[in-house]
Amino acid sequence: MLLTRLYRREPQLKKPYDTNLAALIAEPSLTALVGPVIVAKARFVKETGNRAVHDMRPVSEVHRGFGAEGTASHLLLASPHLCSGR
Repeated sequence: MLLTRLYRREPQLKKPYDTNLAALIAEPSLTALVGPVIVAKARFVKETGNRAVHDMRPVSEVHRGFGAEGTASHLLLASPHLCSGR
């Protein structure tokens, strides 16, 4: 997982209270490192994935047209920033 790798690699990131994705995203030191826009994209990807698994509606209906393509686009846009620590 991208965030797990980032937490291992970046010494300025504090260990979150838990190792689940929500805790990794919620850790304030992540926002300080990558900025609020990237954290919002990571949260969007997490929430869309959760809805895809737990909601009976298609993902495109859940996120008003973002669907799988939009979610993947958010992930791809965030990936370089997460990998570079910016």
